Parts: sequence; C-alpha cells; structure tokens
Amino acid sequence: MAAEAGQSRHDHRRRARLGAQAGRTRGAAGARLAPCYSIPTCSIQAIHGRIGMRGFLIMAAAVLAASPAWALPAEAWQRDLTALREAYAATHPSPWHKLSRAEFDRMADRLAADIPSLDDRQVMARMIELIAATGEGHTRLTLPLPEDAGVFLGHAKTEAPKLPVFATLPIRLTAASDGYLVTAAAPEYRRLVGAALVSIDGKPVAAIEAAMLPLVNGDNAGMKRAYLPSFIMLPDLLRVRGLTAANEARWRFRFPSGREVEERLSALPDGADLAWAKEPDTPIFGLLPLDGGIVVARISEIGNAPDQSLAAFADKIYAAVDQTPDARLVIDLRGNPGGNNFLIDPVVRGAIARPALWKPGHLFVLIDAKTFSAAQNLVNAMERWTPALLVGEPTGGAPSSYGDSKRITLPESGLTLRVSSLYWQDTGPLDKRDATAPHVAAPRTVADLQTGRDPALAAIALLSRPQGSAQGSWAAPFTYVYRPATLRVRFGRDGGSFAVPELKLAETPFQSVTLNGSDVTATGKVRDSVFTLRAQSTAGGLVGWLDVNGRPYPFVAKRAAE
Repeated sequence: MAAEAGQSRHDHRRRARLGAQAGRTRGAAGARLAPCYSIPTCSIQAIHGRIGMRGFLIMAAAVLAASPAWALPAEAWQRDLTALREAYAATHPSPWHKLSRAEFDRMADRLAADIPSLDDRQVMARMIELIAATGEGHTRLTLPLPEDAGVFLGHAKTEAPKLPVFATLPIRLTAASDGYLVTAAAPEYRRLVGAALVSIDGKPVAAIEAAMLPLVNGDNAGMKRAYLPSFIMLPDLLRVRGLTAANEARWRFRFPSGREVEERLSALPDGADLAWAKEPDTPIFGLLPLDGGIVVARISEIGNAPDQSLAAFADKIYAAVDQTPDARLVIDLRGNPGGNNFLIDPVVRGAIARPALWKPGHLFVLIDAKTFSAAQNLVNAMERWTPALLVGEPTGGAPSSYGDSKRITLPESGLTLRVSSLYWQDTGPLDKRDATAPHVAAPRTVADLQTGRDPALAAIALLSRPQGSAQGSWAAPFTYVYRPATLRVRFGRDGGSFAVPELKLAETPFQSVTLNGSDVTATGKVRDSVFTLRAQSTAGGLVGWLDVNGRPYPFVAKRAAE
C-alpha cells in the first residue's frame, strides 16, 4: 500500500503539470480557453471548432491524463464524507454546541448531492467549510500543504494525504487590523514585500474575506481573520470560491507611498523551493529590557525549548524583575498558538509572589488573535490571579473551550480530520465569552507593520508613566465575573463615590479615599462584599484594579465629565 500511495502522489503531480499546460493552451487566434473541470460540462464540438484538430488532441491528451480534478471518483468522496460525519459526531463530546445537528446535516446532505458534479478541490473546500462551520479552533480538516509552506498547521505532524497537496502562491500575507500585508515573497517577487493587498482579479478585500472566511476554523471571528492569509495563498481555493477563473490571477497591491502595482501571480510548480516562506528560526523564549524599567518576556509557545524549560525561563523572568528598580513586566503572548497548558504554573506563581508587580501599571500581558489554546489558559490564569492589564487585541481562543483534538484519517483521500475531544472549563460556567478582550486596545495596522511600530508597547510606555493627579471623575470598561461593565469613580479631597450601572449599582460613597499625588487608594462595600481600589494616574489614563473578596479586577479609566 505504501508503494501504491507513493506512486499515486507522483502520478497526481505529473497530471497537475499536464493540466496546467492544458489550461495555458491557446487557439490559433491566441484566445485563452475558459477553464473546463469536467468533460460533461464541455462542448467537444465547440472546442474542436475553436482550436482545430491538433489543439483538440493536445488538450484531450491532457484531459485523459486525468488532472487532479478526477483523482478520486465520486463514490470515494461519498465514503470520505460519510466517515467525516460519523467521526465528528462520535468523537466530539458536545458536537452541536455551536452548529446545530440539523444545520450540519443540511450542509453535509447538500454536499453529498453535489459531489458528482464537483472536482476534487471543490469537494475538499466544501468539506473544509463544513468542519469550519462547527466554530472551533481545535476542530478542523487540515489543509494538505507542502511541509515547508511556512504555515502553522498545528503542533502535531500531519501525514501526507493520498491526493496532491495544494499548490501555493509565491507570496505570503499577514493580517493587520485594517488589511493584509505581503511579509514574504519568492526572490522574483521580493519587490512586493511591504505592500498591502488591494484586490484579486478586481475583487476588493471585503469580497475576498466574504468568500474565504467560511473556510477558516476558529473559536471566534478574530482568529478566523488572523489565519485567513493561509487560505488566500492557495490558488485552487481562490478558484473554487469564485474569486478567480484559473490558477493565475491579477493581484493589485498598494505601497506605503500610495503607489499601486498589479502583478499576475500563479501557482508555484511542484517541488518549488520554498525556503523564502519558512519562518525565521527564533528562540521560543526571549527577554528584552527596555527604557523605563520595562522588562519584556516573550513566550512564543507554551512548551519547553531544547535547551531551556518554561519553568527555567520563568525563573529568569522574575530574576530580571527582582534586579530591575521599579520594574514593569510585560509578558508577550502574541502569536502564541499554545502547547502544553500544564507548564504555565511557574509563570503565574512568579507574578503572584512579586509585591513589586502588585502596583498599578507594573504588570502587563500582550495578546492578539493568535493567542490560543494553552496560551489562552495562561491568559485565563493571569486574569484570575493577578492584576495584569491585557493590551493588544482580543484573543483567538475562548476562555473555556474544547480542545485536545483527536486525529482521524479519511479512508479514501487520506485527509486528516482533527476533532476536539475534551472540554476545558477553564474559567467558570457563567463565562460565555468567545475571546478575552484587552483592557487597552492596541491593534496593529498595515502602517504599523510597514514601519515596524508596535502600538501595544507604545501604549504600555504611557501606562507606565505616572502623570497628573488621580483627583476627578473617571470611567472605565472592565469585566466583573465574566460580564462586561463600566466602572465610574470620582475622587476628591472630601472623599469620593463609585457606580456600576450594568450591575444596577447606583452611585455609592466610598468608605475611605486616600489621595497621594498620582496615586489613590479607596475602600467600599457593596452588600456583603468589601473591596479595595488601588490606582495611579498615568499618561495613558487611570490604571489600577478593584480587589473584591481577594480577586483583582483590573481597569484603565479615562477622564469623564464631572
């Protein structure tokens, strides 16, 4: 069987090249032929009349060589679809918690009816869409890509399918909050690095997102959008989703100067060198001191490096904090896809044990739409046990979610289906959030990526700088027991008051208020709960937290009308 599978993949690659050559065949007048993906949909007489006998024989030879459009018969795809449906329902502990059984079956039944008229790529796209519709980051039909495509497909290795892998384009994109930027390119297209995507075959970015986002798995919309570039780089998917007519298309880009260029991009040939697409080898952990006593601890994966465990790195983090006067710690979890959540405790315990970090504006965690899985677990723990301020963009993971996916190989295509097998109720039963929102939003724009500016670190620099007096009125969005609310406070020499309208808490006097320049400490009581507020006025706002029954609820407030 192994030899047969290897031969099959070789044949598909050869057929793919013949199919691509057929797609470029021109008639005597030089007209480009419209792509034809199944013999019954083509009028043989019309084709013969347009290209003549010689051209017809060339194209017929390519068609009979069976391009990947016919790699699996319809009956085989039906068996794979049945296996996918059964495996998902049997493996997931709560398969219909987001997508109803009726809707899942409706989508699957429609695909089963359509399979005889679809080519392989169309069937795969529909199956990917079916699983993505379940609405989870850990449950997916894994894209069959070259191993060196430079795309994160999970921590565990995925076996090669029996079908040919998707060809990729000679560029790679990164999502920004307001667009998509070319961040890597094959040598002949290196001039495009730093340019923003404008359109593909005349379709604007909004149309591209509308067509492609349904294929992307994710716990929330932010995660789907963050990983969308991995799908946009696949010409076959662009074709089957109606964005292009063939594997070559007109791509339009805009440079920082405003100048726009148009390039014809086509699929890279099988076996193309993808060294340019590989992510640079960077350590899992990094420690960077910045001005103002800021210590940045970068954790790009929740795991142990070959030469250092996460526990040992945590020791280094807190040794640096201890050695830095008035240290402000920034734990950077942006882009962290997770790993082993049993390793996070030393990071959390170290923060809890440092009195120097229990001061307003001294502990931060950076998050974004690729902060996921075990990295989300670390965010959850920091949110619950420390006064850390979250800065950046909403996380890619839900605080409580399904994970620990099981691997299932579909029998005919060899495609890998991964299905969540465990529910991690990591916060509480009242927590219905699909992401953890930052206290301070600092999304990266296209312009930020082009210039190398880091808006999250810029925000932290302001939040770490005491400025002005805490006296006056302030308002802050914050999360109390997993519910979004608004904290309104007022401080003066004669005392102060607080209110939380969403919790039906009207303006209530503090029991005590102590003002000391930029710093303020206040105490209050709500029914049987006593709380303490600690905050500091900074260049970025009033930074602090409410300590309610021993649990900190951080906030960043802005000046409000008196």
